[in-house]
Amino acid sequence: IKILHVDDEAAFLAVAKQCLEEQSNIQVDTALSAKEALKKLNHSKYDVVVCDQQMPEKNGLELLRELRRQGDNVPFILFTCKGKEDVAIEALNSGVYRYIEKEGNAEVTFEELKNSIRAAVKEQRTEKLLKKTENSIRQITDNIQDLLLLLDENMVIKFASASYKSITGFTQSEVIGKRAYEFV
Repeated sequence: IKILHVDDEAAFLAVAKQCLEEQSNIQVDTALSAKEALKKLNHSKYDVVVCDQQMPEKNGLELLRELRRQGDNVPFILFTCKGKEDVAIEALNSGVYRYIEKEGNAEVTFEELKNSIRAAVKEQRTEKLLKKTENSIRQITDNIQDLLLLLDENMVIKFASASYKSITGFTQSEVIGKRAYEFV
C-alpha cells in the first residue's frame, strides 16, 4: 500500500513514517505542503492520501477540493490535531474518507490510522474490481446472440439483452418493467 502523507511538520512526518511502515505493508512518501503533494500526485500513483488540516498556504480540505477538481478520487484521510466540530463535519461532507485526531495514545492512534488506510484501499480495490466485472458482464450481454432475460419474483422483466429486439421485435425499453408472460 503506497500512501502520501502531507504535514508541515517534518519531525512528525518522520515519526509517522516509521510508525506506519514498521510491521506493515505500507510504504510512506511524504510532502511538507499541499503544493509539494500536488507535484508528487501528478508524478506518482498513491493508494491513499493522509493529510493534516492546518498547514500554511493551503489546508487539508483545500488540497482535497483541488484533487477532486482534477478528477483524482484517491481516498483521503484527514489526520489532524483536535479541531472544531464544524471542521470534522465539513471534512466528512467534502468526501474525506476518515477524520482521525492525532492527539491521544500514539499507539492506538497509529493503529487506527493503519486500519483506516487498509480499509480505504480494500474498498477502492473492491470498487475497481466490481466496475471491471460489471463491464465484462455488460460486454457479454450486449454481444450475446441468445435471448437473455432477468426476471424478479413476480415475473417482471428487470433486464433484457440487446438481442431481444432482433429476436422478438420488441426493444429493451418496451419490455423492461412488464411481466414476461405478456410477451409469450
